[in-house]
Amino acid sequence: MADKSITKLEAVATPTSEDLAIIVTSAATEPQNKKSTLATLFNKIPTWLGLSTTPIVYTVGEIDVTTPVSFLSVTGSTTFSLPAGSVGQIKMLICTVAASTPVGVVTPEASANDGYDVINFTKVGQSATLIYSNSGWIILSVNTEFARTSRAGNADIIVNEDDSLDGFVTEDNSFRIEIEMASVRVQNPALLLEN
Repeated sequence: MADKSITKLEAVATPTSEDLAIIVTSAATEPQNKKSTLATLFNKIPTWLGLSTTPIVYTVGEIDVTTPVSFLSVTGSTTFSLPAGSVGQIKMLICTVAASTPVGVVTPEASANDGYDVINFTKVGQSATLIYSNSGWIILSVNTEFARTSRAGNADIIVNEDDSLDGFVTEDNSFRIEIEMASVRVQNPALLLEN
C-alpha cells in the first residue's frame, strides 16, 4: 500500500472508532506524518464546529434528512413530515416565516415511546432539535408546542422553553414547578420530596 497516493486508496463507507486517520503535525514548521484513531480525533477537536450546509426553506411537505438544519416558512395552516433518519442523526428545525394565523404542523417519524405526536410552529424563531434513535425522532430541545401522547416516553422530564408556558412536568404529572424571573414556586412540596 505504500506505493499508493491517498487519492487512490479505497474509500471506507462505514468507519469505526478504532480506524486510523492520517494527521500532519506542525505543518507550518516541521511537518510529520502521524496517525490518530477516529475516536481520539473526534474527542479532541481543537476548535468550534460549524455547519456549512445552507438550510433549505420548506413551505409544505416532506423535510429532508440529508442536511442538519431546515427552515420552515409557515403561512396559514401548513403540514410537514420528517421521514426516518439514521441512528444518532441530529436534525434542527427553525421557523423563519410565520404569517396569516400560522400553524405549521410537523409530524416526524416516531416510535411508540417518543412521547409526542406532532410539533407545532406558530412564531418566527421557534425551533426543535431532534435525534433519531429507537426507530423515531426524539426531542432533545424545543421552544414551541408539541402534542404529547400518553407520556410513556423515554424522558423523565420534558422542558418546554416556549415563553407562553411557565413550568415543566414529570412523565406521570406527579409534580409541577413554575419558574418566574426572580423566584421559584413549588405547587406541592410534598410530591416533590416523594420524587
